[in-house]
Amino acid sequence: MRAGSRAAAVLGLFITTLQAHGLELGEVRVHSALGAPLRAEIRIAAVTAAEAASLKVAVAGVETYMAAGVDYSPSLEAARVDIVQGPDGPALLRITGKSPVREEFVDLLIEATSSSGRLLRDYTLRIGKR
Repeated sequence: MRAGSRAAAVLGLFITTLQAHGLELGEVRVHSALGAPLRAEIRIAAVTAAEAASLKVAVAGVETYMAAGVDYSPSLEAARVDIVQGPDGPALLRITGKSPVREEFVDLLIEATSSSGRLLRDYTLRIGKR
């Protein structure tokens, strides 16, 4: 099996693990521009009470990016993921970086773990110009 095919199969397994139990992540909304630190939000579409109690979410580590065959952007170093209440109800993942984003497209791997398992979700962010 080619490395890319193997990575896709592994990502599919991780995605299935938690989604079968209820955690679903929605689309990403980017609120930052080129040259500014990353600011983005992802809606949590669904989560069970048991998952919410033990849910930990972060930008995946460099090793996970390498294993998945996905390019890691230096602008993701030290990025935080916080779970916050959205203004219109559903909870959100708020991603904030410290380093300026220098690329127009950034691959973002979000890793979520809970008592139900692990989810790895890949997003491609388009960073707008100022």
